[in-house]
Amino acid sequence: MQQILIGLTSLHAKRQLHRDIKSDNILITTKGEIKIADFGFAIQLTKERMNRKSIVGTPAWMAP
Repeated sequence: MQQILIGLTSLHAKRQLHRDIKSDNILITTKGEIKIADFGFAIQLTKERMNRKSIVGTPAWMAP
């Protein structure tokens, strides 16, 4: 979990949003390293678009 949060912190520092974090998109290497995968819904925030209101992802995995 710590490595996932470090990866997301790195993305957010670059103003990028993954928008589809779920167990299917978390990979573990043979060395035990964690990788975040599937950036198909990822976006880049810009000065013109500071917020996003759209919803993406799989409804079964969304928090209530």
